[in-house]
Amino acid sequence: PDARLVGPVWLGDEVKIELSVGAIVDEIGISQPQTSKHLRVLGQVGLVQCRAAGRQRLYRLNPERLRPLHEWSAKYERMMNGRLDRLEGYLSDLQRATTDQGTTEMSDS
Repeated sequence: PDARLVGPVWLGDEVKIELSVGAIVDEIGISQPQTSKHLRVLGQVGLVQCRAAGRQRLYRLNPERLRPLHEWSAKYERMMNGRLDRLEGYLSDLQRATTDQGTTEMSDS
């Protein structure tokens, strides 16, 4: 399934409880058949729930099924944040050393 179906539509700034296929198509910009296919797959694995409202089908996220994904990604987020913090420290040290070396060379001249 396309990650755009889970990301910007439901997790954006504005909370949208239920969306029709047409609203999802407008939001993410892929064709209606593609959107319907992705929603069907997401429904089969329980990530979205669907209900009929007249001729429309309204979809909503199933947050309980997303929890394991969130927990898994949070573990890697913590790991990556630690690595990025170490990289930031290394780059600061490198920049400081380069600046100090340039200052020393200027004073030697």
